[in-house]
Amino acid sequence: MPERLEKSLMARANKMGLKGKEKDAYVYGTLTKIAGPKGSDKAAKTGKIRRG
Repeated sequence: MPERLEKSLMARANKMGLKGKEKDAYVYGTLTKIAGPKGSDKAAKTGKIRRG
């Protein structure tokens, strides 16, 4: 589930015009809110987003 959610959040961030660290913060923050810390950690390990 987190991978699918991450992809949809990345697409949504692109539509919002977010880039770089703003995009990463949006995706990671939203994943943390929805999937909890473990879900966002798993997504960060895939390399799509950078924790920071």
